[in-house]
Amino acid sequence: MGKILPLSLAPESVPLKVVEVRVRGRGQSRRLLEIGIVPGAVIKIITKAPGPLVIEVNGARFALGWGHANRVFVEVL
Repeated sequence: MGKILPLSLAPESVPLKVVEVRVRGRGQSRRLLEIGIVPGAVIKIITKAPGPLVIEVNGARFALGWGHANRVFVEVL
């Protein structure tokens, strides 16, 4: 098992497995669920800066703000 870290600190361009999602309310939870960020999902960061992270989930790309990225915990595969 690899090191678990927030998505905001994970490296770009490598597969990441979502381990845990810590959200504050239904709005945050719904947004992450809608784009496929759930425990067990494999995602990849395309770009980190400037601005929001661009991530790839199931072949689709999404922008994700830093607030959300700090609440998603991943493991490098």
